[in-house]
Formats: sequence, structure tokens, C-alpha cells
Amino acid sequence: MKKLNYYPIFFLFLVLFSACSENESKKDDETEKITLELEFFVKDKPLKLLQEYQNDLHQKYLLENFKFYLSNFEFESASTNETFKVEDSYLLFSADREATTFEREILVKKGDFSKMNFSIGVDSIKNTSLDNTGDLDISNSMAWDWNTGYKFVVMEGKYFNDVSNPNASIPLVFHIGLNSNYKKVSLSFDSVNDKGIFSTENKKIVLRVDLNDFFSSPNQIDFNEINNIMGGGKSALLSQNYENGFVTLKEIQ
Repeated sequence: MKKLNYYPIFFLFLVLFSACSENESKKDDETEKITLELEFFVKDKPLKLLQEYQNDLHQKYLLENFKFYLSNFEFESASTNETFKVEDSYLLFSADREATTFEREILVKKGDFSKMNFSIGVDSIKNTSLDNTGDLDISNSMAWDWNTGYKFVVMEGKYFNDVSNPNASIPLVFHIGLNSNYKKVSLSFDSVNDKGIFSTENKKIVLRVDLNDFFSSPNQIDFNEINNIMGGGKSALLSQNYENGFVTLKEIQ
């Protein structure tokens, strides 16, 4: 029987392993861990689940569930015209009964950047497949049960619609998705410092999420008329709202 020579195979494996390790090491040298901090508010009040609030129409409501996706983060440099895209950046954020601040980490190329872009929702490629991991895992209860794809924003609660009876309420259900409601947001760093530059030496980007803008700008949402949206219908009114001012840049640290 002919004896097999395993040395060439072993040598090839060693070379491939060494190349992969070198690429990973180079990637680590070129990128920096940056913290994204989100602060949840309703106007000037911290947002907490099961706490009562009022919209601009003085309609009282509370939320029992509030989750949304921020995805496809990228950073632009005005000085070099370079754009750095963060890999697999699909982040699910969820409001809480106690906490109002939430942190996640992303890997950003070392350097100075003048603008940050991201999207609210899930892009069309990922949205047509549910074979995903991480925050896109369907166990996070953000996939439709009647259609392919994801819910981009889920908001559920109660609207106290009878002023004569403070305990009377109707459900508030807003499930926003579909590719047409995938919205890109651009935030310039010149809004928070004089230089207009974010350097990876800063380590933290603080974003503010204002639920009041979700219901009021540019489209005023009257809970008497709009209180239940499941995918389509008037969902464009709300996606226009979260495209404009729902998430803003508060500071860099």
C-alpha cells in the first residue's frame, strides 16, 4: 500500500492559518472599538415603559413595548473623501422599565470623521431573508408572522381616550416595516463641537431618541384617528417622522 505524504497538506494549512491570523491582526490595528450610547426621551423626560406621557395634542398614553433597528453604520471624512462602512451593523434597541440609556459597541476605522450615517430598519437584502444571526435572529420577535421580512419599529401601549374615565383606554399598536419605510439618517459632527470632527480617540458617540418627534414631526399623529398600524396603511407618516429628528446627535466623548 502506498504511503500518503501529509506534509504538503499540513504546510498549506499552516500558510492559510498564518495569512488569516495576519489579516485579523491587521484589521485589529486599523480599527477601534467605539461605544454608541442611546438616551431615550419624551421631550425633556426620560422614556420608561409603563410610565404615562402626553403627546403634543395632550393625549395621554403609555408604552408597554418599544423596539427598533438601527443599521448599516458608516462614517465619512470630509478631508479625505473616505467612507468607512461598519460590518454587520444591525443593532436592536429596546426601551426598558428602569433604564433609559443603552450602550452598544461597533468597530470603526481609526481616523477623523465629519459625518455618521445609519438607517432605521433593515435593508432589502437582509429583509428578504430570515436566515440571520445576532440582533436579526427571529427569536428577537421582530420578524413578521404574516410576511417575509422584519418589523423596523415596534411600539405597543395604551391611549387613555376618555377624559371622564381615566381608566378607559384603547390599544396603541404601531408595527412599521416594509422596504419603503427603510430610512437613512445622516448626522454631522459639526453640530456638537467646533471642529466638526469625530476622532476615534473620543471613544463614545451619544445619540438622543425622542419619542415625541416620532408622533409629531413632520406629521402630527392623532391617536383618535391613527392608533393601529400593522405594516402598511399610514405607516409612511410614521417613517417620515423617524427619518426627521427622531434620532439626533447629542455629544461625543
